Amino acid sequence: MALSNYIYLAPVMGIIGFVFALAVYSKIRATPVSDPEISRIAGYIKRGAMAFLYREYRMLIMFIIVVFFVIGLAITWGTAIAFLVGGLCSLTAGYIGMLSACDSNSRTTDAAANKGEGAALWMAFQGGSVMGMTVAALGILGLGVLIIVLDRIIPVGESTHWREIARVISGFSMGASSVALFARVGGGIFTKAADVGADLVGKTEAGIPEDDPRNPAVIADNVGDNVGDIAGMGADLFESFVGSIVAAIALGALFMVGQINWVVYPLVIASLGTLASLFGVISFAGMKDRGPSKALEGSTYVAGVLAVIGAGIFSWYFFHHFGPFLAVLSEDSVLELFHGPTAAFKDFGARFLAVCYERVLVARPDLGSLTVLVATSGDTGAAVAAACHRRDRIRVGVRIWWA
Repeated sequence: MALSNYIYLAPVMGIIGFVFALAVYSKIRATPVSDPEISRIAGYIKRGAMAFLYREYRMLIMFIIVVFFVIGLAITWGTAIAFLVGGLCSLTAGYIGMLSACDSNSRTTDAAANKGEGAALWMAFQGGSVMGMTVAALGILGLGVLIIVLDRIIPVGESTHWREIARVISGFSMGASSVALFARVGGGIFTKAADVGADLVGKTEAGIPEDDPRNPAVIADNVGDNVGDIAGMGADLFESFVGSIVAAIALGALFMVGQINWVVYPLVIASLGTLASLFGVISFAGMKDRGPSKALEGSTYVAGVLAVIGAGIFSWYFFHHFGPFLAVLSEDSVLELFHGPTAAFKDFGARFLAVCYERVLVARPDLGSLTVLVATSGDTGAAVAAACHRRDRIRVGVRIWWA
């Protein structure tokens, strides 16, 4: 089989992954909620999240249309079309992921109350897998279809053909990045404002417990969690996913002229990763009763081992050596915030705040020292703890919950 034919693996796996995500979402929707109070509160949250998303997406679509014509007139219409497709795929991934989260949250609560930890864990995992699978599936589907179409319409030339394709598909990554910028920042501002408002009004002024549904701001806070940490994060993940693929393809096209294997390999690896993730999600069902930690680790190992095996096989098939395969296993990368030192915006923000605290406390000894108490339940706490660690006159405490 010609190496160029392996490009078709991307849209095929994209379709399979997207259909799988829709099937899981349909299964979530078909699960009944026994407690009407849970359904009532969840309905408020979902309606609020959808109202915010509709408003945000209307503005984003207007922005995408304007930039589409600017790129078409200033660069090429091919790049403009790629930009449009990338933006729409990102919007779709965020929308479907948020719908899944809104519907699975209430069912997770109901399962925890009536069926136990295993059932609740499985429902929550299914809700998250819809977002993850949609992001990966739409990413490789959109890129794969674009590359196939461009491969047919761009004149073939040994030194320019794949370079031109790489230049055009960069618009796809730009479209995803544009949506991620607005969705992540817009949703993040909303959720932080609602969170602070809920705490001030509820705990400080009204004296009611945190996250009490009697406080309307708590509903807004949960709406913000959906639009910021789910829809916004989904767009952010989509941008990172397709950006890494496009960058690898561009490097192969620019520096390995005439060697199509360097262009196809990144797309094949992403397609294999999507297939491996699908099996990882399926394997989770058999591990859900072992506890959250073992189930999550086990399904991750299943997906990881399958992806590594596939990367090794295709590395040897495409290049007759394991150089690219070893690059896949390399640890030389920027990691997620909750995995270690990062380039995430929360990390930079927390470090800036920590430096400000340190300088004020050193300049004003009369203020004493500062104790920062963080939680272990989220990435923000980890960022703040790391930023304040070993700062003069600042002590860091970590609050841990256990059953």
